[in-house]
Amino acid sequence: MRAIVRGNFVVRRRSVPPIAVLRRAGFTMVEVIVVIVIIVALAGVILPRMIGGADRALRIEAENVRQLLSTLGQRGVLGAQSAALEYDPKSQEISLWTKPHELTGGMDPSEAGSSATGATTTKSSADSIGTQWKLMPLVRPVRLSSAEVASIIIDGRPLTLPALGAGASGEPIRLELPQGQTRPSICVVLRRAGGAISAARAEIVPGVQIDLTSEATAARSTPLSDARQVRPMAARGEDLDAAGRREQAW
Repeated sequence: MRAIVRGNFVVRRRSVPPIAVLRRAGFTMVEVIVVIVIIVALAGVILPRMIGGADRALRIEAENVRQLLSTLGQRGVLGAQSAALEYDPKSQEISLWTKPHELTGGMDPSEAGSSATGATTTKSSADSIGTQWKLMPLVRPVRLSSAEVASIIIDGRPLTLPALGAGASGEPIRLELPQGQTRPSICVVLRRAGGAISAARAEIVPGVQIDLTSEATAARSTPLSDARQVRPMAARGEDLDAAGRREQAW
């Protein structure tokens, strides 16, 4: 209020704030509703991507491992060289190795373990790989970043894997598959990276199980709600057409 004196009379006028001031005083109900709708829409788009990103990366890397094992199964049938599957815990890399058939020799019993099918598992060294074994041509190793190896099972027997984490040490583990001998059943279970800590707290860690049975030329993957619960490998027939033996009787 302000007073203006005119002669013997006092006139009181009410001060009116500018229109701009009234508009800055607050938000209207329509503006609030529009902001809420925008926030909800953005949350519906972004949150599923953030939550499912780790699982999607796990599935992608599991598919790469499945293709790698399928290549191993096909080379075992069609190839003329011995093959090997190697897992390096330091670099988290899974790769395929090969060497000419005439260089295939016996393993040191103190370092190798034989399976019922004739395959051997051993800790690889730079000398043995450098002089005899070499990376399989045209087959890229799979380097895990969003996933990690939870277990490797050969003919139903789990291998002893080194501990993961900072400062972990361990030599690469190589499964040698001599040419002309029956290939063992191979099972590789992947879990989401960092699952070792969660598993210690008895929390559920999603995973993927990749199976390559001894008679199959293609591996298949199975999602696991808990990477600690490995499913039995189902027997599956061999595709003779894919193996190049179409004329062979069933």
